[in-house]
Amino acid sequence: MLSASEVRVLMGHDSRWEMEDFLAAHEAWPGTTAAQVAEDGRKLNALLSQ
Repeated sequence: MLSASEVRVLMGHDSRWEMEDFLAAHEAWPGTTAAQVAEDGRKLNALLSQ
């Protein structure tokens, strides 16, 4: 698992706040579990297959 600081550097953001704004804008909140991501994927697949 990557730390918030590592994600910030990898994404090229200058500050923690810039990174958090980016994540919030894309509804990708820190602390999301793998199970939550998998459930989101299942929901998205269901929506796309309608």
